[in-house]
Amino acid sequence: MDDLITTRRLSMPVLDLPLLRAIATDPASVRAFRIPPGWPDAVDRPNVERWITLAEADGGHSPWRARALVTADGTMVGHAGFHQPPVPVEEALDDPTFVGTMAPAAGGTTEIGYAVLPDHRGNGYATEAANGLIEWGRATGGLSTVIACVRPDNTASLAVLRRVGGFSQIGRCSDDGVPELVFRRDGCGPPRVGPRRPRDVLAEPQDPRGFVTGGGGGGTDQ
Repeated sequence: MDDLITTRRLSMPVLDLPLLRAIATDPASVRAFRIPPGWPDAVDRPNVERWITLAEADGGHSPWRARALVTADGTMVGHAGFHQPPVPVEEALDDPTFVGTMAPAAGGTTEIGYAVLPDHRGNGYATEAANGLIEWGRATGGLSTVIACVRPDNTASLAVLRRVGGFSQIGRCSDDGVPELVFRRDGCGPPRVGPRRPRDVLAEPQDPRGFVTGGGGGGTDQ
């Protein structure tokens, strides 16, 4: 299966080890796409360092890690990706700060993240990227469940999960002392054969943001 994810407006190439090392040391030398001046900034420099460490552990290249978000004119407008290849749900939620529901999953589980650079926000790129990640993971056949963790005050990221659809809040966790809400979306595996009874979302408890709450069903600001 092709590692490259493409959506209507974006290509999402894997940030492999050579590319990450170039970004960390000399962003202007990158020819695969155009990196905005000043990036990686103070927010993303630690992310790039972490991605390098993960890429080294993965043998230099893994489609289940970070990706660039690149428009048709070759401009990098953000990044998105998976936190790890699909694993059992118990491993995906193996965080001592997690408090919530851990229902069984039909297959592999991974966490997604997405971030759009400030000059390009408000164009729907994060929603497009999140959908692209889920559809690519779905097509591999190894993914059934997606997790996303979002700070309660990150209204833009919460809106992304709401637009993508299917996410339910299952609990809370803490990232370096910062509280986050934990969301889950099931049904990301290959389509079932034959009719499927539609989920009666309206019959389930809702919270004011438009998410289904509780239960074992159903994201991350990377």
